[in-house]
Amino acid sequence: MREDQVLPHLPALLIRLRPQQAPRPALPHRARRAGRFRAGGIKLTYDPTAHTVTADTPEAEKIAIG
Repeated sequence: MREDQVLPHLPALLIRLRPQQAPRPALPHRARRAGRFRAGGIKLTYDPTAHTVTADTPEAEKIAIG
């Protein structure tokens, strides 16, 4: 899957990955969203059958794409 197809969905994943008690920071600009995952060493895996993206974290947060 191309990055431009995933980028619009990254804010939802960023929100789900933040600690529950953490204050809600402003979401980064679209161009910086993927960089936030790269900087954190978080890999994203696309499942074409389920149309989901899963973050490689202990929580294994998952969001639906399309």
